[in-house]
Amino acid sequence: MTAPGLIEVEELFADPEFSGASISPDGTRLACLAPWSGRTNVWVRGVDEEHADAVCVTHDERRGIRRYFWTDDPRWLLYLQDTDGNEDWLRRGGRLLRHLQPAELHAHAAGVPASADGEQLPALLRRPPDPEHEADLLARSPITMVDRIRTPLLVVQGANDVRVVKAESDAIVETLRARGVAVEYLVADDEGHGFQNPENVMTMFRTVERHFAEHLGDLREEQR
Repeated sequence: MTAPGLIEVEELFADPEFSGASISPDGTRLACLAPWSGRTNVWVRGVDEEHADAVCVTHDERRGIRRYFWTDDPRWLLYLQDTDGNEDWLRRGGRLLRHLQPAELHAHAAGVPASADGEQLPALLRRPPDPEHEADLLARSPITMVDRIRTPLLVVQGANDVRVVKAESDAIVETLRARGVAVEYLVADDEGHGFQNPENVMTMFRTVERHFAEHLGDLREEQR
């Protein structure tokens, strides 16, 4: 039996038409995440309208938006956004509509600006220093076991990652290369912990595909 054809990376990871739908507290509007200008943004429409009638109420062209929330007042919503993946989350909010009539949607929907108070929402709960805990983390860290790595390695790193900072990945890559281990190092200057921008996601999976084909064999060729 012939194996099914492989799905292209671009098709597999393409943005859906919309996702993350949420009904407003008063039950009159439906918000969702959908592409705008190559990035995921928040769209709003009346509950009795079609998706084609939705209006984009945020216009983030850099990172896109992944999380948003209705407030108790259905004229407002909030979303969280950082800068190039640095996880310095800012609460952003804006008035959605001036009037409650669906006919006014196109006239009064507006982008969501940063909140006036600039309130920052903590992304992580930081525990106080604990020497025993830190020693345990060090014992589990890849840098402690780097001398045991023998196989070719692909390292993917966001330059603004605050969890696994770039200096740590740099150290592993430099140590392995000094030992003659084959290492491919992909760094995105506008990403943090996990790639989010579509073009970077495509580059990452294309790189993974090429890396596996080079070191494990090309599955595509076997299926042709």
